[in-house]
Amino acid sequence: MDRHETISNQIERERLELYHLVGQYGLPHRKVIAQSLIVDKLINEYNVIKYGKKENSSRLVR
Repeated sequence: MDRHETISNQIERERLELYHLVGQYGLPHRKVIAQSLIVDKLINEYNVIKYGKKENSSRLVR
């Protein structure tokens, strides 16, 4: 399995955990926010591998 597939699988596992935590604690809970940050980090890593660079977040905000 290559790094792209590995991160993709990690994202899916962590996303399922996020859904579980939201159901258990609700959106504003610190555990949910921490898990969301984990998912975000993995998605960013996936994008770096897939597209070869980090997305400039300042371009996303207008």
